[in-house]
Amino acid sequence: MRNLIVIVLLLVGTFSHAQELNQYKYAIVSSRFQFLDAPDQYRLNTLTKAYMESLGFTTYLDSEVLPDDVAMNNCNNIFVDVVSSGTMFTSKLNVVMRDCTNKEIYTSLTGSSREKQNDIAYRIALKEAFDSLKSLNYKYNPNAAKRDNAEDKKIAVDIKRIGDNSNLTAKLMDGGYSINDEQNNIVLTIKNTSAEGVFIAQTASKTGVFFNKMGKWYFEYYNGDRLVSEILKVSF
Repeated sequence: MRNLIVIVLLLVGTFSHAQELNQYKYAIVSSRFQFLDAPDQYRLNTLTKAYMESLGFTTYLDSEVLPDDVAMNNCNNIFVDVVSSGTMFTSKLNVVMRDCTNKEIYTSLTGSSREKQNDIAYRIALKEAFDSLKSLNYKYNPNAAKRDNAEDKKIAVDIKRIGDNSNLTAKLMDGGYSINDEQNNIVLTIKNTSAEGVFIAQTASKTGVFFNKMGKWYFEYYNGDRLVSEILKVSF
């Protein structure tokens, strides 16, 4: 059960990040990665640009002259870097995407290679890292960051307020349940999954999983890299 919950959480996190990335039309790739000795060494920066374009982004190196639409709207751009966490024997690379405030939006899985030649090893590791990004199915959507207003009104209560409600009631809805407080406000919506008793859960600000363990209902979600688990008293 625990492994299943972790898998669901990872899928939810990937979906959320994918939706967030869809709001960015342009990608700006660093022209020099910190782990390298020179700009575009081994042509890794040029390769990164090409891989971002293959995902669907309109992409530029930060050393290029940018079109006005790109240069004047900095926060419409996603900024792409590649970082190394390798050792003497293994090259390991991750693709990191940040917004204009330097907030990390998404980091790829680690690509690795044990090839001895740096140019070959880095290219293999970079390709593996980008292969993990294909599942995001990026497609530019300028409205991706805007939540549905009607849905926001339905899920009006933030997660911080859920714990103050000792008597919550589950009400059947399409695809799952709404979790209502004593004033009949919806504090959480839960959607069915293929696993019995495990739901994808959402508040106004958090997405996670809702499940029963030893007679208690838990809402689990990630706060950054930290897994948060809350016990809720819900009557079905």
